[in-house]
Formats: sequence, structure tokens, C-alpha cells
Amino acid sequence: MPQPQVQPFSSVTVCLSDIHSEDLKLEIETLMVEYEMARVAETEANNAVVLASAKLLSARAARAVNRMKLVTAFAKGSNQVAMEPNWSPFRNAVGQPAVENFMSERHLRNFQRMQNERMNTQAADIPGLYDGMFEPPEEN
Repeated sequence: MPQPQVQPFSSVTVCLSDIHSEDLKLEIETLMVEYEMARVAETEANNAVVLASAKLLSARAARAVNRMKLVTAFAKGSNQVAMEPNWSPFRNAVGQPAVENFMSERHLRNFQRMQNERMNTQAADIPGLYDGMFEPPEEN
């Protein structure tokens, strides 16, 4: 008959029947019931979080779809909207539907030009401070 295989990492189990005191057995049984009830409550709370999270994701998806439908409708009537991303719908001061594009491609180009000019000015303010730091301009 083959020898049983030795398991170097076997668990140690202590059962209620291993406890000698009847009072302690009763206390352990009561605590086990409370523990199981706490597990059920935790699972129910976890399930509620999952459902709430799914509801939030669903609402966000519906908002995104409806936003794109609205922007697409504006794009049908306006080349500006059709040619630029990032339009945000809102109601204007008189309550009419409107879309706004805070950072159009033109704005981005102007912003980059301003940033480039500011950095050039800053780098030139103290002669020699940035020597050797910058690559030479590309030759065309």
C-alpha cells in the first residue's frame, strides 16, 4: 500500500467538538451565527454597491449618447460644429439650446503660440542661464 503524500502546507482545523467547555461551545455557536449574519449583510451591501455602480454607468452612457445626438444635430446646421470636436451643450441666457467649444483648434494654436513666445521670452531673460539646454533649430 502506498504511503499518503506529505503536504508541507496543510491547514490546522479546530472544530466545536474539540472544545471541552459546554458554555464556551454555546458562546462559539452564538458568535458563529452573528458572523454568518454579518457576512450576509456584507454581501447584500456589496451587491447594492454593484447595482448602484451599474446604474451610474448606465446613466453616464445615456448622457454621452444623448450629448452626441444633440451635438450631431447642431453639426447638421453649423459647419463650425461639424468641423471641431469637444462641444458642450447648455442653455443660453434666454433658455435656448446652445453648444460651446472652449478650446477649438484655433484656440489651441493661439495658446501654443502664446506659450511658445512666453517660453522664448523667459529663456532669453537671463543670458547664458540655459546654455546648452536646447537643441538647435531644425534646418529646412
